[in-house]
Amino acid sequence: NVVEMIDWNMFMGFWGFKGRYPEIIYSDPEAEKCYESAISMLDKMIVEQSVELSVCVRFFDAYSEGDEIVLDSEGVQERFEVGRYADFVPAREMGIKCAVGLFAIKVEDKQKCCDCKSYEHILREALCARIAQAASEWLDGQISEGGRVVKPAFGYPAVPDHSLKKKAFELLGAEEKLGL
Repeated sequence: NVVEMIDWNMFMGFWGFKGRYPEIIYSDPEAEKCYESAISMLDKMIVEQSVELSVCVRFFDAYSEGDEIVLDSEGVQERFEVGRYADFVPAREMGIKCAVGLFAIKVEDKQKCCDCKSYEHILREALCARIAQAASEWLDGQISEGGRVVKPAFGYPAVPDHSLKKKAFELLGAEEKLGL
């Protein structure tokens, strides 16, 4: 269940609370109030089915060349410069087959925003972000088969190039499949 995998530490950090979950909700009355409203909102979102979660995954044969991972998509090679993460994929000359997966996750709040600065809206957005992260963790469990999953996220400090998202979305067909 994706909801059970929500990282409440990240949620509490979003709101500026210092400390670890669950201790923070027992030691800080404001953190407890925030957490309780989040649980209440999450229950409401589930009952009303007002959030839609979609995942798109595709695997490719891959090899590395320097700081790049090269994905082979039906004879067409797509290069992703990922720095040190290329070390996790065998070099082409090693002759070892390797699979690399790309995925996209969409969490859509179907409730229309009337006041995008309201606490309720910001709370829903924060929960949607945590649901997306939880879905990523759930996906790890589905595909890892006990192995280690390395997930460099495009646009974050480890792989700061946002343009790689567009390339990944094209390879996944994420626009057609998820509306991304």
